[in-house]
Amino acid sequence: MESFVPPETTPNIWADDDAVDDGDDGNEPARKGIRPQSAKSKGRRLQQWAAVRFKEAFPHLQGNDVRSLSMGASGDDLILSTAALQVLPYNFEMKNVESFQQWATLRQVNKRRDTAATLPCMVVKRNRVDPVAIIPFGHFLHLLRLECTPVQAQTPPPPPVPEMTSARDLLTAFDLTGAAPAQCLHMALRTGLQFALPDPQAVSDAQPGILHVAGRWTAYARATERFNFWKEWDALVLRHKPKRAKKTAPVPPPVHPLLIFNRGDMDACIFAALSFDAFLSLLLARWSHFAPP
Repeated sequence: MESFVPPETTPNIWADDDAVDDGDDGNEPARKGIRPQSAKSKGRRLQQWAAVRFKEAFPHLQGNDVRSLSMGASGDDLILSTAALQVLPYNFEMKNVESFQQWATLRQVNKRRDTAATLPCMVVKRNRVDPVAIIPFGHFLHLLRLECTPVQAQTPPPPPVPEMTSARDLLTAFDLTGAAPAQCLHMALRTGLQFALPDPQAVSDAQPGILHVAGRWTAYARATERFNFWKEWDALVLRHKPKRAKKTAPVPPPVHPLLIFNRGDMDACIFAALSFDAFLSLLLARWSHFAPP
């Protein structure tokens, strides 16, 4: 499955955001000296940008199938039609902020989940950083398993873990309950990723807390309640920044950073943060299996 690539003619709608470091998205109190209207505009731009990207990727979604929630209104930040929910089974929360509070945002979106048919999905951005999607890790395993399966083949069974999964769920599902506490999250992630891929050997340990996945992902595990999301993500992006090569040299396939985190509790849900483009590629793979003929 080829990754979705946005048109080169897409204008840089983030130019105004990158020029002003206001740190707010209109859903949070504006900092001192920040105009509320400017903060709301940042949040609205991210919501509208995401709606456009989804409709570009899935052309059968048009008009009001995916639309931005009015700033100040209550509810999911993207309003989805029945057709859109088949492609995007999520409760969306968008944050265009310099200081991203991941746990508070997760509580915010989980309060709106009134059905098991949808999952929390956060799309976050800061100045001069491309948007990032955050989804439950169990759901990421389901998407990865579909992406690794040819469309012509029979749809594979999903991993034997819930989409909102914890380290304990993973260890129990794969009969690894004797793992040492300090190694639980790492072992759970490794085993889950091995199950999702056709070749379990495609997952290898790089160093403590870091896994290489199928030559396409480098997964970093963070099991702690206190960490600065943007500091961690910026470090991963810098580490994966392509090195300058000769013009004649072949361009290697991109390796995407994957930040996997939870609060450090064995029973806490695990989440995966990945670039928005990588997320969109996984969604396209999923739809290729489930789209009506």
